[in-house]
Amino acid sequence: MFTNTSPDGIGDSQVLPRLIATSAVEQLTGLEVRILSRDSARASYFVELLSTASRGGTPCIRTEIDPTSILGERTSKEARDVLVWHLSTSDYQDLVHLSTLAQRSTIVLALEEANREIILFALRHNVFSILVDGHYESGEVPHIVDAAAAGLAPVSAPAGTVLSQLARAAHHRVRIADDGDRREKLSRREREIMDHISRGMRNDEIARTLFISQKTVKNHINRLFSKLGASHRGEAIAMWLGNLDVA
Repeated sequence: MFTNTSPDGIGDSQVLPRLIATSAVEQLTGLEVRILSRDSARASYFVELLSTASRGGTPCIRTEIDPTSILGERTSKEARDVLVWHLSTSDYQDLVHLSTLAQRSTIVLALEEANREIILFALRHNVFSILVDGHYESGEVPHIVDAAAAGLAPVSAPAGTVLSQLARAAHHRVRIADDGDRREKLSRREREIMDHISRGMRNDEIARTLFISQKTVKNHINRLFSKLGASHRGEAIAMWLGNLDVA
């Protein structure tokens, strides 16, 4: 366990559900990271965590206060670029830039609280890595960032709960109007696995929950991704939640 070294309001009170296996993380090697926050203490917190955790080379880390300062910059298609955006409740107006920023970088959105509307807005703009203050440990932040860069969708527990609620609401409202709906092509087991994926569960966690092997889980995931036309977990989650038009 890691001690609480974060500034007031961030905290390490709960562990992020076992989303990221340490052995599978590249520890930020070759990764370009931006920290976006209007709170300098929070920005410094993330910079310190990412700088001290890297092995095999210090990552390129820069901090920004205003999202508009990033919009005019040229980007390199070859760069592994992750934007860690800590958004306080008083800065929600900055989300107007989320769509544009999400096209430029992989975003890890860190929120002060699991606001349902904000999480829904993030999903609609293809942002699937969502953390909530007080529900992730400081030592896990580097793994979260690297996992997001690898195309995974780490979420902390409160955000995962909201995702589950959104998934249930979306499926409750689904009416089979077209036999060609890709979601309707999934088998019962594939639907079950997709439900677990949408809650942020890893393959090994799904395997333990369903009492099947990880290889079987992987085979099911490959098939369901093919049926959905998805190339990664985040895209599959978006398709599984439908158009996210939920009450």
